[in-house]
This record gives sequence, structure tokens and C-alpha cells, in this order.
Amino acid sequence: MRVDSQGTRLKLCARSAQVQKDGQTTNLHDHLRVRHPAEYATLPPPRAGPSKKSSQGQQMITGAFSKGTKYKTDSDRWRQLTDAVTRYLAKEMVSFNTVEKPAFKAMLHTFDKQYELPGRKYFSKTAIPNLFNKVRSNISRELGNIEYLSMTTDMWSSCNMMPYMSVTVHYVNKDRHTADNLEEALRGTIDDWKIQEKKIACITMLKWPWLSCFGHNLNLAMNNSIAQQRASTDQVCRAVNTAFSHS
Repeated sequence: MRVDSQGTRLKLCARSAQVQKDGQTTNLHDHLRVRHPAEYATLPPPRAGPSKKSSQGQQMITGAFSKGTKYKTDSDRWRQLTDAVTRYLAKEMVSFNTVEKPAFKAMLHTFDKQYELPGRKYFSKTAIPNLFNKVRSNISRELGNIEYLSMTTDMWSSCNMMPYMSVTVHYVNKDRHTADNLEEALRGTIDDWKIQEKKIACITMLKWPWLSCFGHNLNLAMNNSIAQQRASTDQVCRAVNTAFSHS
């Protein structure tokens, strides 16, 4: 056979069989099979190329296999998902055994089947302590860069009468909520709502009258009033304190 501008011309006949641009010889095989069966029988069987259907099936099998493979614990995706669970436990203050509850595990499995949730001990011994150290380091570094701060504290007891003391630090740094910005925001609010400054009883800024903590003042007043009768009132105070602590 020979190739001309019209296609591939067979020596067996005067017909032309068009060769496909990608080099496929399907038309030639079809022509021989229909017009020249004897010659067609002497040809080797055509090589079966991968069909589109089989290729798609292979991709589906490969995809299904990959989805069944769990993320490695040193992969970025595993760390990203585990950090999200850690932040949830810390910010929502839920117990560590949440990660072992079937409904919680099923929910995460629905979101991403390749993620394998660590156990409770991993979060209590590793993840949460690491998060605490990271936050502590960031706050400590930020406190070292501020000029002034104020502190408040509160004492309380747990249900088993374990005493606790909390300390809160208030400060304004250079990057956010500067004093000028706060003053501008307060004055803007006063102007928007047409509040007369002479009617402001107290506020903690802008040279307006300042009022200390009402709870602290009330506690001091009660302590001073019963100081002379401490012996007779201690028993009553302890009973009231116990009742409120267990309520």
C-alpha cells in the first residue's frame, strides 16, 4: 500500500482507507475485515489500547484506595486537623474524653475519612500542654513589650472546697487599641448617641469619674462591719459559703 493526499491506498484494490491523524489503523483493519477477509485473517491481532472506560475505572479504584489510606501522623494535613481538635477542646473547655465519644469520632470521620483521631491521652499529655506552652510564650513576649498594665484578681473555691486564685492583666499595646483610638471611639459613641458628658457618672478613661469594683467594695464593707463580731459570725459565714459553693 502507499500513502497519498487522499489517504492510504491499498494495493489489493483501488479504494482508499483514511488513516487517523493519531496513527490509529482502525479504518484499515475494518476495510480488510469487510473487503478482504482472507488477507485480514493473516494479520496479527490488533493491540488493544486502554479504553476510556477502563481508564476511568482505574482512576476510581486508585482514588478509592487513596481515600482509604490514613494520613501519616507527620503529615501537614494530620497536624492541621489535630490542631483544630485541640483548639476546640481548649476554647470550649470540654473534657478530654470527648475525643473518645462515638458521635464525635463519627462526625470527624464524615468530614474526612482519612483522618484518624488520636486518643484522649494524646490530647491531655501532649497536644494541650503544647498549646499551653505556645500561648504562654506568646503572652509573655507581648507583656515584655508593653509600658503599663493593670491587674485584677479573684479568689474562689471549687465544689470540693479547693481554693483558687485567678489573675487578669489588662493592657494596651502599640499594635492594637491604642489609647488615642479608644478615646476616639468613646467620644464618637457619645456624639452619635448625643450623650451629655455631665450626665456620665463614671467611666475608667478620659478624666471622667472612676468607680472601683462594686463587688470588692461590698466585700470590704461587710468585712469591716462584722470585724468586731468575728467569732460569732465565722460559723455562719462558713455555712453560707459552703452552701453557695455547692449550689
